[in-house]
Amino acid sequence: MIFTALQAVFFDFDGVLVESVDVKTRAFATLYAEYGEQVVSAVTAHHLAHGGMSRFEKFRHYHTILLGRSPTSAQMDLLAERFSALVEDAVVASPWVPCAQEMLERYAVRLPLFVISGTPDDELTRIIQRRGMTHYFVSTHGS
Repeated sequence: MIFTALQAVFFDFDGVLVESVDVKTRAFATLYAEYGEQVVSAVTAHHLAHGGMSRFEKFRHYHTILLGRSPTSAQMDLLAERFSALVEDAVVASPWVPCAQEMLERYAVRLPLFVISGTPDDELTRIIQRRGMTHYFVSTHGS
């Protein structure tokens, strides 16, 4: 079996373990809705094409490229707070990616498993704890 050659496995979170990509896509669309449908379409397309990118990098990109202005630290903090408020409970409630839980159950006792994600570290830790997933992983690492 292929797993015998592995020393560890690293997982992304959204869309790999949990069906939460749509939750985050809707959150970005909500945050940028006030700028019009063209901006929302561009934000959505960019988000889907750059899944592992930190939301902070995305906010900076959207403001600079799409809105033509650099966000202030206060704006970045507000966007991050609003985004977290929109997604955290919904990600906790999202279904597993098919077979992900079964794979974790089977291999967590055989291999060190890790999560690496563009989600901020503290939020990722809370979500994994609230979902009861902590026991599968040696450690988790967010942005």
